[in-house]
Amino acid sequence: MCTGLAIVSIGVASAKPRAVGQCSPAFVSMDIQTVIHTIAAPNFDPQAFFDEDRNAHNRLCIKIILNEGRPPQFDPAFVFIDNMI
Repeated sequence: MCTGLAIVSIGVASAKPRAVGQCSPAFVSMDIQTVIHTIAAPNFDPQAFFDEDRNAHNRLCIKIILNEGRPPQFDPAFVFIDNMI
């Protein structure tokens, strides 16, 4: 059972935050609008971010995945999960 599964560009992740409202150490908390305006691909449907925001706090836990030589269309690749499970 995956409680948090998200695919963006080429990344896949399932991660549970440590405590209510906190992200796991490898993730950073980010406002959804910031994600949309800074790291999301222009053609990515933003509804996926809002669907994952299960607690309606407008924040997600984000992890940037290093490109490491992949094609530039996957830069930046990232995964996301709700900040409160």
